[in-house]
Amino acid sequence: MIVLGDVDGDGDFDAFISYYQLPNRLWLNDGNGIFAVTNTEYGGANASNMALADVNGDTFLDLFLCFQDQPDEIWINDGSGNFKNSGQKLGGQTGVDHVESGDVDGDGDMDFVVANSVAGVTIWLNQKNTGSFIETGPCFEAGAARAELFDADLDGDLDLISGHRENGNKLWINNGSASFTLLGQLLGSQRMASVACGKLDKDDDFDVVLGVIENSGGNPVYFNESVNLSRNK
Repeated sequence: MIVLGDVDGDGDFDAFISYYQLPNRLWLNDGNGIFAVTNTEYGGANASNMALADVNGDTFLDLFLCFQDQPDEIWINDGSGNFKNSGQKLGGQTGVDHVESGDVDGDGDMDFVVANSVAGVTIWLNQKNTGSFIETGPCFEAGAARAELFDADLDGDLDLISGHRENGNKLWINNGSASFTLLGQLLGSQRMASVACGKLDKDDDFDVVLGVIENSGGNPVYFNESVNLSRNK
């Protein structure tokens, strides 16, 4: 996978790239679309996913690094694209993690939602924009290997979609303080490999496109109808 962001503060997009069974590497953009790889390796063969977000309020994008079968890590950016391991160990359960960033509890700093293929979804809340994270409540939706944040009901907070290997894809509504309630509607039974949210029709809400595994009948589109989602036939 590739994650884009201006990590060295020069106004262009740089790229973190994860490689199968190899460490993640950072490629810096020279401003002309020419990228050069840096020397630092992030994680090892089991570094499975990552996200960029400013976790300590210094305007620089920091790195959340996911691992398979071991705790995840936070790497702090010094502003020039040099990252230092913060020493935090988040989680630790077996399985493969997928991470999304966003202000989940509405306090103005960046939190993380981690979907684990064994334990399910964990919410990590940033403590007063310090880059120090605590887990809020137990994991939910065991086996949910994917998660995506978006404002499904247009109330100003971030809701989420969880993707499950066996039990379908589900919509969870945020009460505004990082407590989620299952809406009840199933967004298909196909195994979700990826998800994208955006405004696909002429209204102002966010619709959903699910990327499903091969030979599952194509990628379904769901149009948002005031929280209740209806599939595009």
